[in-house]
Formats: sequence, C-alpha cells, structure tokens
Amino acid sequence: MSLNENIITIKAPKGITTEEHLKILNEGEKHILSQPDSSVLMLTILGEKTGNKEIINNHRAFSKRVSPKIKKSAVIGAGLATGIIIRGIQLLTNRDIKTFPTEEEAVNWLQSR
Repeated sequence: MSLNENIITIKAPKGITTEEHLKILNEGEKHILSQPDSSVLMLTILGEKTGNKEIINNHRAFSKRVSPKIKKSAVIGAGLATGIIIRGIQLLTNRDIKTFPTEEEAVNWLQSR
C-alpha cells in the first residue's frame, strides 16, 4: 500500500501470496478507515492473473468494509475474469469502480471532479 497525491494505491502483483495480499489489504484498510467518509481516492494495480479464490474473497470483504470511505476507485490490469469480479464488487458495494489500461489514465480520472 502506498499514498501519493492523495491516492491510496493497493498493488497485487502477479504471483502474490494470500498472506502477502492480506497484509497489504490490512495496512490499506487501517489507513482508509481513519479517513472521513467519501474522501478516499483508491487505485488498485493488479498483476496478470492475480489471485486465487481466497485472495478474491479477501479483496471483496476488504472492499465492503472500506466502501463508506471511498470517493472514487480505479483499477489497472483487469482482464476479462477480473472485470467480472470487479462487477460483483460494484454490486456488493454500490460503488462506481472504473478500469483503465494505464496508471496515468486512472490517476487523471481519480483527480478529476
């Protein structure tokens, strides 16, 4: 997890273990939950074929818990299968989550009104 330009970035690179992913989510959640409601800009960067069922379930639960704090959320690296998972998270959290091919495009959208 990193914080830059008021954007919290959660990275899940290819090959990340469930334990590593959970540690990143816990760190991000701690920071996000300390922020005012609807104030957090969140960028999630996924590696190719990131995740197994446990990682996906952990991320869904994380998304549900932090949702009240999120103003905008962008995802980079979402393939077709991940896009379906993101759609499920959108329905679960009632959040508008946009996917982008590049970090620059995602950051520009997050920083726009």
